[in-house]
Amino acid sequence: AVDQGVAYFTAGFFPHEGVSLCAVDAATGTQTKSSHWQRKVGGMAALQGYLVLSATRIFMPGSRSTPFYFDRATGSMLGQYGGAMGTYALLAGNSFFFGPSARGGGQITEGGLAGDTIASYNNGNALVVTATRSYVLGDTTLSALDRTSRATVWTKSASYPYTLILAGTTLFAGGENDVAAFDSASGNKIWSHPVNGRAYGLAVAGGRLFVSTDTGYIYSFAQAQSSRQSVWMLY
Repeated sequence: AVDQGVAYFTAGFFPHEGVSLCAVDAATGTQTKSSHWQRKVGGMAALQGYLVLSATRIFMPGSRSTPFYFDRATGSMLGQYGGAMGTYALLAGNSFFFGPSARGGGQITEGGLAGDTIASYNNGNALVVTATRSYVLGDTTLSALDRTSRATVWTKSASYPYTLILAGTTLFAGGENDVAAFDSASGNKIWSHPVNGRAYGLAVAGGRLFVSTDTGYIYSFAQAQSSRQSVWMLY
């Protein structure tokens, strides 16, 4: 992760061989300021996944263990979360979301910035968070939850278990040989299109939806001018 001219990364994989967390100048790779450091991470930490930064902390998943969090200024380890294992991580306001673990079933845990556990989302493979709602993708369902009360706003049947993103008011989900779009307000399915393989990668840029699959295909879709809300064309 790179922020304010500093690159943060981990080095090493197996704890018994040594694992480090590092912060260096993003342009030169050197350690020339007090904000640059290298810290050995003790214990059984095997740091794997998506490193996430807040203003004062670094959050690092552990794959087969629960995530760790560190002081951003010094690199010192501050603690470890309980809950789900895995490599996924998302920071939204004062909440840190992580998981799911293939070893323990689909579960995403919501934690506070101090390592506390706030909530768990069972049957969760992917999560999208806005200021007011959380969208949870399971093996066979897509749900919207109120961020404040955590009450379910809607749940829809959806066999698109691999990945989920939000672009404007449209949710896109990846499935087996298929990709689909859902209206985020109602959960209604508004579009789908076949693809070759499991749709694991989704991105939206320049008015287009890009889909990558485990068979090596990359697809690009754009909204048709005649019906911009519901029709997407393959390019």
